[in-house]
Amino acid sequence: FWTSAIPARRREIITLKGDDVSPGPISQAIRGLKKKVTPKDGLAFYFGGHGALVTKGGKTAHHLQLSCGRDIERGSLRKVLQGCNAGLTVLLTDCCSTREKYDGEKQKDVAGRPGEIPPVVDSLFFR
Repeated sequence: FWTSAIPARRREIITLKGDDVSPGPISQAIRGLKKKVTPKDGLAFYFGGHGALVTKGGKTAHHLQLSCGRDIERGSLRKVLQGCNAGLTVLLTDCCSTREKYDGEKQKDVAGRPGEIPPVVDSLFFR
């Protein structure tokens, strides 16, 4: 998606895999971006892996489980990414968590019809 939709001169893709998916290399990559990103840029961070809702001290937070065996709180990662001061910061996490009911209602399907870009995705990435 990124390589076909965004011209090469306008994008930089950093991929971390295996042992590099740990707090140190993630922080280093984000620090490197802070030096390059401007308010005219968009910043997207994608994590695909395991996750869980963790309750500590009465507060529940979504944690991303890294391949090194450690985890990182999603909210903390979001704050660090926002510190890059991009015009748009997107944090996509494709991972599990325990699901809870929201006001007793079932979650609505936002996928739309097959072959159609969901309205949320269309507005976020294309409008």
